[in-house]
Amino acid sequence: MTAPTLRGSLSAMPEDTFHHRTTAAAAPERIWQELQRAATWQGFGMMETVSGEVVENGHLRSFTWSAIAAGTRHEGSARVIAAEAGRRITLALEAREVGGEITVDLAPEGLGTDLAVTLTARSQGMIAGLFWGVIRDALQRAFPTQVEDFAAAF
Repeated sequence: MTAPTLRGSLSAMPEDTFHHRTTAAAAPERIWQELQRAATWQGFGMMETVSGEVVENGHLRSFTWSAIAAGTRHEGSARVIAAEAGRRITLALEAREVGGEITVDLAPEGLGTDLAVTLTARSQGMIAGLFWGVIRDALQRAFPTQVEDFAAAF
């Protein structure tokens, strides 16, 4: 984690990366199909709700998301920045105060799929920077359960 440096402004914003790996009882192709639906991403990382899905030729391109923090709803966007069909997808997450990337790697594992999910979250604003410890702790607690719940749905 990078600590904020104060020199008249926040010159280095905090960032943290979280990883969780599990196994899902479905083939990578089936999980890949689900990852092409915006609704599948609801509940991952900081995304409490999702809407505005854009899909082209069966491939997810973008959607909007929101989360409530400190009693205020924060809106953001998610955009696919890298994809290898059936193997890996990476979304860029952008909002006023918080941004990052989430990557899902899929690999065949017996009759199922090894599922490795990485979330990098960073402060993009002064308010998030000041409360980064709370944000980081909430993500750290919730992320493994979010990934396990996703895998258990198969």
